Amino acid sequence: MPHWIHTAFAALSIATCLPVQAGIAYRFTSPAYTQVKNFTPPCGPLDGHCQTLPEGERVRGYFVTAAPLPANLSIGTNSYGLVSDWKFSNGTIELTPSSPGVRVLKFQLATNDAGEITDSLIEISRWTDGAASGHVTGERVEYIHAVVTQSTIDASATMGRTVLNGGCTIIISSTVMPDTCLGHNPLPSSSTATYPPGGVWEIDAPRVSIGNASASEAAGSVTFTVSLSDAPDAPVSVNWHTLDDSAAAGSDYTAASGTLTWPQGNKDPQQITITLRDDALHEPDKTFSVQLDGFTGIVGGASTTGVGTIVDDDTTPSAGNARPVPALSAAALALLSVTLSAWGFSGGARKRPSAGDKSDHLSDERSH
Repeated sequence: MPHWIHTAFAALSIATCLPVQAGIAYRFTSPAYTQVKNFTPPCGPLDGHCQTLPEGERVRGYFVTAAPLPANLSIGTNSYGLVSDWKFSNGTIELTPSSPGVRVLKFQLATNDAGEITDSLIEISRWTDGAASGHVTGERVEYIHAVVTQSTIDASATMGRTVLNGGCTIIISSTVMPDTCLGHNPLPSSSTATYPPGGVWEIDAPRVSIGNASASEAAGSVTFTVSLSDAPDAPVSVNWHTLDDSAAAGSDYTAASGTLTWPQGNKDPQQITITLRDDALHEPDKTFSVQLDGFTGIVGGASTTGVGTIVDDDTTPSAGNARPVPALSAAALALLSVTLSAWGFSGGARKRPSAGDKSDHLSDERSH
């Protein structure tokens, strides 16, 4: 992780007097500002707190969750309840949950099947005077947007933006967002910057993957290897469990589940060993799987399901493929014996006709 994220984790640890806990950090970087319009001097006491935005700077930031984001989040869903910490900067100011006068207006995320962020609409403001309440229209605010496709802001927006020292035009006061500015008006004493679509989110957490495995059923077990992409900054863990495929738990292998844990700074591969059940039947190779879930401090990598193949090593056909021979009763066996004897010694071999027989036969033919 970047040094400033490490520092944020450390600050949280000191503030709460608890050891650093593993979390998933999602890092945002916007495209560089393509338009910067800084305030017009002079800036007097009635102009608020004038500041400039650097040319070519970007909106950057991160947020932390205790567990990986769910898959297939909708951009219209408020995801702020999943967040344990955050920090965003526009190159001049840096906003955090503890910044005086800060308000989180929107924290909406979209994710794909793997839980990776595909779009975001994060909108954070701060009253420049830092007061907790009592604001009126016209007072000064600052905004930072962390967005990927700017069409999610509103139908006409084509650029992401940030504002310093803007004049508030709309104030809402409710139990959800008390004393919050929902609109601003750039003034001569304000500074603004915009950036085009294309913001990028990256996951700042080790990725865990499991490989496939195979073994002969006579081996008695099969072993899967689970690996981390990077050493974690705090203890991390993942749960696992077996799932049937063509192999069935109880007859082909022993069902199992458990948890793997890595200490801080350690990324050594770990193994999961599953017991196999041997038999004397010749049958096709069978498969089952070991699935990873319940990630803590890590996220799924290239594969979170390992396929286990049980290789058959028997040559005797299974009972299902054998063709049984019908059993004969004692009476049937006796009858078969008499029949075979008669066939072999009396009526079974046809007698060769004698000369007399032949002449009689010819006489018969003439008579006809």
